[in-house]
Parts: sequence; structure tokens; C-alpha cells
Amino acid sequence: MAQSTKPKKPAPSPELSETTRAAIIKALENGDSAIKIAQDVRVARSTVYHTKTRFQERKDMASKPRSGRPSKLSDQTTRYIARLARKGDRPSWAAIAASVGGLSRSTVRSVARGQYAQKKTPKKTQDKHSTPMVRKSTKRAVRRNGSETAE
Repeated sequence: MAQSTKPKKPAPSPELSETTRAAIIKALENGDSAIKIAQDVRVARSTVYHTKTRFQERKDMASKPRSGRPSKLSDQTTRYIARLARKGDRPSWAAIAASVGGLSRSTVRSVARGQYAQKKTPKKTQDKHSTPMVRKSTKRAVRRNGSETAE
């Protein structure tokens, strides 16, 4: 069975780096075709054209500024919160917020969860050889159904 000689599709990326954009523009200025550049840089051909158009309009390789409010926290503060949250004897979210200053407990919690700390663990599942787990009915379920089922 013969293998296909088609080039692999480029990996999707949310945004090109400035160095990749610069390489595309330089190759276009050297007269390379968009197809060849797309294969070399591993992006879609349309991305090469979009990069060319953007460069002609803005004369800049940088990304557009992001919309919305900038982050309230510096990278240093974010790392500090994550380090405190990973400690073995982790203080409460409120205590971490007080030590940082100017942040709410919920902000500290979301930063710590967004970082490396406090990953949720999956629920325990039963293995194939154990007896099935029986769920007992609650009073609310009994009231809703009107009758109780024997388990």
C-alpha cells in the first residue's frame, strides 16, 4: 500500500507569533509563492494572504491590542497566589486575599483554579468486578413520585 505524499495539514493556532509573521512577509518580499510559504511555515494559504493584507494596512507585525479591561493582577501576583494555594497547609482563600491585598476571596480562588493549583479530581467510578452502587431514594423523590419504590 503506497503512502500518500500529501503534506500534513498545519496545526491550528489561535494566533501567529511575530516571528512567523515576519518570516511570511520576508518570503513574500523575496518573491516566494503563497502556497510554498504556507507549506514552509505550516499555515493555511489564506493565512499568508491575511498576513500580507494586514502588513500592507498597518505596516506592523504586532498583534492588535486586546479588547476589554486589562488584567488587574500582575504575573508576579498570580504566581504568588498559585504558590500559596499549592502549599500543603494551604491557608483559606480569604487569608490569601488579605495577604495579597486589594483582592476579593472569589478573585483569589478563580486565579488559583485557573493556574496550576487545586485541580478537580474526577469522581470515583466503580470497576467492572464490584457490586453495582445502589442509589437510595430521597424524601424529595418520594414526594414527587407519590410512592416509594423498594430497593
